[in-house]
Amino acid sequence: SPEIYEELLRALSQELLAQGKQLILPYDNLENIDSMHLTDFFRMIRDYLQIEGIHFIFMGPPSCLGALETYPQAHSTFSQPIVLGPLNSYHVLEILKKRCNSLTIPEGTYLSPYEETTVTWLYETLNNIRFAFKVLEDTMLSTEQQAPCKITMHEIKAVQEKEKQAIFSTLTQHETKIITILLDVTGKITMTDLAQRTGILPTNLRHPIKDLLDKGLITVTTSDKDRRKKYVRISDNTYLRLFYSTSK
Repeated sequence: SPEIYEELLRALSQELLAQGKQLILPYDNLENIDSMHLTDFFRMIRDYLQIEGIHFIFMGPPSCLGALETYPQAHSTFSQPIVLGPLNSYHVLEILKKRCNSLTIPEGTYLSPYEETTVTWLYETLNNIRFAFKVLEDTMLSTEQQAPCKITMHEIKAVQEKEKQAIFSTLTQHETKIITILLDVTGKITMTDLAQRTGILPTNLRHPIKDLLDKGLITVTTSDKDRRKKYVRISDNTYLRLFYSTSK
């Protein structure tokens, strides 16, 4: 229960304070929680935030501040937010270099497994460091029998073509129509617009949209001004988006 959890936190903080230590609890990926549930979350943990000796760090997009501001009792316990700027390709290369260096054997000879220009293109195209690294990881795993080798766009395109074929082989006729339309769209479109472009009745869109969501191929969002209005787009974390970017 929340009461027992609070008692445990207080007991832990007192024990740490007695040793001259304090506890830091990070909460990452707040973008995965919609604003309504995020507000409820802050309301639920408000009392925990004020326990002496425990510090909370919340990480997410600036939009998370709106969810916090709707609950002043919790908002008043927070310090001023630190807004981080986006990473540039130089930072991404430095992070990747440190990751690779941490995996090297001191007595061995290090060979960079990627071309820097390829990594730069991936990040600037996807604007998503996690998915860019995932693409590199998948490509390295598929070419490990050729190691040592350096990952270039040639290897990446070969892997993503296989991924694209695997994805389309699992789609129904309606799902294929939806994906084909969304790949030609810059950004998001409304469900009404999608129905018109695909020729699929709005009532018949429900099931293929749900299946595509479950497969992680699309993202559906709701309008802030009109909760009845929904938008749909290709997910950023899918090989379909990458394949389309490289084929243009």
